[in-house]
Amino acid sequence: MPNCASSGYALYTADGKLYKFDEAGNKTVEELLKDTETKNGVSVTVEGTLDGDTLHATKVTEVKSET
Repeated sequence: MPNCASSGYALYTADGKLYKFDEAGNKTVEELLKDTETKNGVSVTVEGTLDGDTLHATKVTEVKSET
């Protein structure tokens, strides 16, 4: 994830779309990743608005798998 920390995070959806987070969303995702124990394939729910391919996230929450 170090490359993402320097260039910005993005969300890859189940239907194959890629959305970049805005600056505020990047900070939110970075904090979430510091607090998670998940190392690969972090699933999240995002609240906010979409402007083209940019997510203006107001809330990013990890979705824990039940395995």
